[in-house]
Amino acid sequence: MIRKEDVREVLVALDSADHDRLLDIIGSCNGHRVSIKIMPDLYDIISGQARTNQIYGFPLIEITPQLMPPWEESTKRLIDVVASALVIVAGLPLWILISAVIKVESRGTVLYIQERVGKDGVPFNMIKFRSMRSDAELKGPQWANHRDPRGQGSGRSSGNSIWMRYPDEINILKGI
Repeated sequence: MIRKEDVREVLVALDSADHDRLLDIIGSCNGHRVSIKIMPDLYDIISGQARTNQIYGFPLIEITPQLMPPWEESTKRLIDVVASALVIVAGLPLWILISAVIKVESRGTVLYIQERVGKDGVPFNMIKFRSMRSDAELKGPQWANHRDPRGQGSGRSSGNSIWMRYPDEINILKGI
């Protein structure tokens, strides 16, 4: 109905006992660019960005679908791209060194790539330097610990190091 009628604002005036119904309405609006306005007695079950407003003298709480206005999103994206490009260029010698160490220590690929779920449920590939043996996930993904036998040479001490995650800067450039 939201898409069909090109709805931009949803006004909700429910009894405070209708928490489940309110959550259903909010869930139905999720993923659409609509503003939700709610009578303030239901404020206790709402989280997120909210502003107070009124229509015909009735106080309302407005929950906007976006956390940042478009100009802030554009500025943030510009900063992300510039910073990521700088990290990639400045870190390239270190990346070559880490790649060489991984290749000397073990067989297999230098990079570990795992599918993750990103913004709006869109899958993407997370990329980092491999810190475990190439057969570490034969039994499926598992949580690692400090004494994990699947770790390899330098990867045992640097598995969670920020340096190991630098290849993921490529995803930032892509906008993922």
